Amino acid sequence: MSGGFDSLGLMPELIHATDDLCWNLPTDVQDEAIPLILGGGDVMAAAQTGSGKTAAFCLPIIQSVHERLIERSKISNINQEQTIDNNENNIHLNDNDRDIFLNLSNNKLECAASNDKLWVGVRATHGVRSGKYAYECAVKGSGICRLGWSTQGSSLELGRDSNGFGYGGTGMKSNSNNFQNYGEKFVDGDVITALLDWNELTISYSKNGKYLGVAFTIPSLLKGSVLYPTIALKGAIASVNFGINVFTHTLPTGYTDIFHAIESDIVTINKIEHKVDSQRNPSAVILLPSRDLAEQVYQALNDMSKY
Repeated sequence: MSGGFDSLGLMPELIHATDDLCWNLPTDVQDEAIPLILGGGDVMAAAQTGSGKTAAFCLPIIQSVHERLIERSKISNINQEQTIDNNENNIHLNDNDRDIFLNLSNNKLECAASNDKLWVGVRATHGVRSGKYAYECAVKGSGICRLGWSTQGSSLELGRDSNGFGYGGTGMKSNSNNFQNYGEKFVDGDVITALLDWNELTISYSKNGKYLGVAFTIPSLLKGSVLYPTIALKGAIASVNFGINVFTHTLPTGYTDIFHAIESDIVTINKIEHKVDSQRNPSAVILLPSRDLAEQVYQALNDMSKY
């Protein structure tokens, strides 16, 4: 074991609760599962009765829900009628459409993964529904960056579903969890430009000004949809330029940066429309095979969350 419960990344209130329950040290399943779940991982565990499996998933669930509620409270005072005028051209990375372990700079134009073992992502506040537009991304750090375009609500681990199109630093493109060789690898210091052409239904990329060719043909079923600039990171930092500053490299003929887009080609996300749950929506769902187990877990959640 790595130590006591305080070594697992649990918040002080949960440590206090474990002290009240006279739990001195985590069991093996708790020691291994809790940090993984808190890190955002998918965990499947098997252990004998009495080994502490209930606490192994209840403790990180309580902490994750608590953190989500805090995040929700930060935007709860936003006027429900608030909208963003496209003419303001204030496109940036959307603080309300990002993974919890991805951090944004104050100007919302730089993002960093706080965990180097998990993919985390973020979408922009503005999306493109017609025309030919681009944004560029400067890669920083030793991790991996994947960038491209996705529809609102698709996976932030870009390229894992049919509505996300990504190009990563390993020299692979991805869509629908299908990874194929494309372009070149890119690392710290490289500048990647993501190019969206709704006229020809294509997505392309450039690396340091070198055009890499068409990466994706957008399915006709998506025509009329809105694709948002999307960045996914694994232990990396990315600085994005939507055109507020002059691009590092000249765009291919016919493309325009999103900052200077025609208003009719752009859709803006209302700050409160995405990633903000109503009070009636569950923050977590726990499925159990029997009423006895459900009552046991319910009591455990109450005991552990009292602080």
